[in-house]
Parts: sequence; C-alpha cells; structure tokens
Amino acid sequence: DIEYKLSERTAMLSHMASAMPLALLDHPAQLRRWLGEQQPALFTQGIVVTDANGRTVAEYTPRTERTTIRHAERDYLNKALAGSTAIGRPVSGRLANEPILPIATPVKDASDKVRAVLVGMTALHAPGFLTLNPQNSDDESTDFMLVAPQDQLLLASTQAKQVLQPTPAAGVDAVLDRAMGGF
Repeated sequence: DIEYKLSERTAMLSHMASAMPLALLDHPAQLRRWLGEQQPALFTQGIVVTDANGRTVAEYTPRTERTTIRHAERDYLNKALAGSTAIGRPVSGRLANEPILPIATPVKDASDKVRAVLVGMTALHAPGFLTLNPQNSDDESTDFMLVAPQDQLLLASTQAKQVLQPTPAAGVDAVLDRAMGGF
C-alpha cells in the first residue's frame, strides 16, 4: 500500500516533468498557473520548480504564504539534478510546521540535459497517505511503526509523538532491531 502511494506520486511528477513547457522556466507566474492546472492534489504541501542551483523558480501550494526556499542542500535535489527521481528524507516543513516527504524528479530538455527539478511535497499525516491504524482501535497495546532504516527515523506511527524521531537504540526493541536489519 505504501509502495503504491509512493509510486503514484513519482509517476505523477515524472509525467509533469515530461509535459512541462521549458519556456515557462523564464515566466514564473505562468509556470505557477501551469503547475496548478496539473491537479497536484497528491502533493498536499505543494509543488516547487527549482533551477539548477536549487533556487525556487515557481511554486504551487495550497497555502497563501510564499517563500523562497533553497533546496540545494537537500539530498533529493542533488539526486534529481544528477538525472534520477528521488524520494527525500522526511523533513519538518518550514511553512506547514508538520512532517513532509519530498519527492523530486528532473525536468530535461530534448538533449537529456537537466534544466530544472520538480519537487512534490506531501504531509506525512495527509489523510490516506502514511496513516497507520490498528485493526482493532479498542486495543491500545497495538502499535505500528513505519521506519526508514537508512535514516534511522520513524516515518509514521500510531503514536503521533514518535513521527520523525530517531529509531530507538539497538537492543531496546527486538522486533524493530530485526526490521532495521532488513527482516
């Protein structure tokens, strides 16, 4: 289920990147309108187009505040600039003040040169995204966690306060230790 939701978002970004008129990179207001016309509802925190230096060219967000965020230091941007779609490390959103998952894909020209990057951002708590609900909601002893072993980070949990927290140290939870080891 989670893999499907991530695939759905990466496919949407890839489709947008291949359809984006490159001439709009020089016209941010028109690019912003174009982004909105793509129906980017899967990206609950918006979509950003950056240039090759990681500077925001245009963005479409559900929020009215605008910001200039440099994405250059982010892992996902560097991978997209190298030509690959990348799911970034979850971060705490600067505007939304909630955990978000960024996904980035390169925008290439006819000669396969990366001209820009599309970054789609989804709140981890967005309804139907990474929500974890025990089968029996009356059983408070049931916990679910979604971890990113490579980042040693809890991405989702039935315990909201655990989200974006480091995973417990080895030896604290035998089941989690096995999962972190690849089981």
